[in-house]
Amino acid sequence: MAEKTNDRYLEIFLVLIILSLGAVLYWMDHARVVVLYLFFLPVVLAGFYLGKYSAGVFAFLSVIISTIVIFGDIGNFSGQQTPIVVALTLMIWGAVLGLTAIFIGTLNEEKNSKVIEI
Repeated sequence: MAEKTNDRYLEIFLVLIILSLGAVLYWMDHARVVVLYLFFLPVVLAGFYLGKYSAGVFAFLSVIISTIVIFGDIGNFSGQQTPIVVALTLMIWGAVLGLTAIFIGTLNEEKNSKVIEI
């Protein structure tokens, strides 16, 4: 019972971190690409402690929030890039974020199966 409560608190904390990163992304004037890399931290934590499914959900939430913020003011994303280049950048970043969630979550599930086996 206590483990589920701790997992719930971790999920709430990670959602707040992702929303805060979205706010930072919104308030940045230049070089917003740097803020995108910070979204990897909550996704990796979710994958390591909560599993593949939760990490995937947090990665998807990160991509949705980032896309909304960036396309709301696409001119300030990264210099004079065209919207197609910005969309391609976001797609590649989102794909790598999703793969990170899958890989870290899979490692967590393998670790848990080894613990049960022992």
